[in-house]
Amino acid sequence: MYQEAEKFLMQAIRAVYTGTAEASGPSQPGSRSWQYAEGKFRYMGACFGTEQFAGQEVLWEKETPLWAVNSVGRILGEDFPADFLREAFLAGYCRFPYRGAEQYEKGDWVYKCTVQGEPDWFYGYEEILCRGIRVYECAFHGGQLC
Repeated sequence: MYQEAEKFLMQAIRAVYTGTAEASGPSQPGSRSWQYAEGKFRYMGACFGTEQFAGQEVLWEKETPLWAVNSVGRILGEDFPADFLREAFLAGYCRFPYRGAEQYEKGDWVYKCTVQGEPDWFYGYEEILCRGIRVYECAFHGGQLC
């Protein structure tokens, strides 16, 4: 993925995590969907489920899809800290600008993210621990579309 597209992707993901991206009607039945657009780029995502979920995010240049990521995860603890996850995403980026910091801590909560591969083909895993007990996990994979 080239630098201009990656810069836009970082802006779009930040807009989603801060709530400034446009929530859109469900792109598919039962989904929660959002989008962010600027100039020739558009970023859209959708998520299904809540405690166990699957999602997809796609970056387009005009009408051409450039990049996508899929994720599947689950909440394992009753006191899942959604605000903490959002903070971890905004605190920094794992090796690529597509998930959260490699590690982010606040009080009893620890977020960890590992990624293998390159921006054009990658997979990773993130988790949140509370006092050493896993309360959230998510696997993701994606890359450049040809």
